[in-house]
Amino acid sequence: MIKLYYLLIILLGGNIAVAQTDLVVVLHNQGNTNYTTLEGSESKDLYPGLTLPIEGTIFLDDDAKVKLIVNQKSVLLNGKGRYDIKDIYDSNTKKSMSFSSRFWKFVTAGMSTKDDKKELAKYHQQYMNVHGGVRGYSSGKSNIQLVTPVHGKVAASQLNLEWKSNMDGPVTINLYDATRSLVSTQQSITNSSTLDLKKLKIINGENYFLELVSPLAQSKNITETSFTYAPEDAIKVVERLGYLPSYEIATTDEKQWMKAVVFEMEEYYYDTYTMYQQMLYENPDNLLLKKTFANYLVRQDQLTNAQALLFN
Repeated sequence: MIKLYYLLIILLGGNIAVAQTDLVVVLHNQGNTNYTTLEGSESKDLYPGLTLPIEGTIFLDDDAKVKLIVNQKSVLLNGKGRYDIKDIYDSNTKKSMSFSSRFWKFVTAGMSTKDDKKELAKYHQQYMNVHGGVRGYSSGKSNIQLVTPVHGKVAASQLNLEWKSNMDGPVTINLYDATRSLVSTQQSITNSSTLDLKKLKIINGENYFLELVSPLAQSKNITETSFTYAPEDAIKVVERLGYLPSYEIATTDEKQWMKAVVFEMEEYYYDTYTMYQQMLYENPDNLLLKKTFANYLVRQDQLTNAQALLFN
């Protein structure tokens, strides 16, 4: 009965299917922007990634702007004034099943007004309860743990793999096609390796199995995952960004971030991972990037890595 309940949540709730606290998330700010939670309290600066409770006031000076996520919408505050957060929230209560609404709902999934390890762990538990037994996450019993998420779909021309292993000796990386015929094999004495998919001439739309094997080929010394090579479909994913009204007016960095979000929604998990890595390399202090990447890692069953990203 419990499994049936979770399955119904997935079918009815889409990609998220977990409880979420009402909040407002800062997407972008320009100029002098700040807020107070209560009348007379000390004001605090706004910055991307900040989560606000449904209370308090936002203050903008001349020529200041702030973009917010409010009730599955992107809302722009523009120009000098004071803006009541609850009024903003209440005036944007109408929801829809549009792609734009689903996009912003996906962005805020797992976010909370309490930024701590416990909240992230709570989201991880909620998400795994719903998706863990359905999407086939690793049980974690293998002595080799693939860190790089290689499942779902892949558009990249090469795979940069990283894994953790408590075994000595080289690891063999095998790639098989859908018929279990060996496509390539190679060894690595480190915990990383690269597969050049373009050189291997793998086929668009086909399924492949990736296997990592330690020298002692026992059940606990093997880890396996599978993916669909789909670079052509990825072009259509990028086109979906045109359905976001806020995309056209977004900055170059914001567009790249939106692309990463859409790629995760469409199950291009490896490509999403590499995009977040590159964006954080270029903007290491961007809290919005850190939060959305951390929630992505949670959905990949990598809670420890997600917590390290935000709180270490």
